[in-house]
Amino acid sequence: MANPIGAQAILISYAELQFILAEASEKGYISGDAATYYNNGVKAAFNYYESRYRIVNLPEIADLLVFDEAYLTQPKVAYTGSTEEKLSKIGTQKWLSLFFTGLEAWYDWRRTDYPKIEPGPAAYINTVPVRFMYPSSIQALNGDNYETAIQRQGPDAITTRVWWDVD
Repeated sequence: MANPIGAQAILISYAELQFILAEASEKGYISGDAATYYNNGVKAAFNYYESRYRIVNLPEIADLLVFDEAYLTQPKVAYTGSTEEKLSKIGTQKWLSLFFTGLEAWYDWRRTDYPKIEPGPAAYINTVPVRFMYPSSIQALNGDNYETAIQRQGPDAITTRVWWDVD
């Protein structure tokens, strides 16, 4: 049996799978009920985090994460509205479910632009970082190709969008 309080290596959670299916169904890529997938994803995210906090003996936090069907009836959560509004809700709930999953939430945010995130007034830059910069070793050891890439894509900055992420 795995250590219940040890580090986990989840490649994809049930909640993430359900949100992927909801998005695919909403976009017409697969058959199936997008609302069911979406609701399953929301419930699975709550259930997962509640169980993890119980395992590590933090019941005061786990009690806050007990799923309540009323959550799904809130206007910003209920699976209603236009296709764009539904995709926004899927993206936002998926982003929330991936909160403790390393960079996965950021990667998915970059792909979908959901949820809408903007830096606060005290932010150093006026956008959320959208890429990693090239490491100094690339600049030093592969300078010609580094310069070629910079000429093609734009400045080597965390605010320069990658080729597939241009507006």
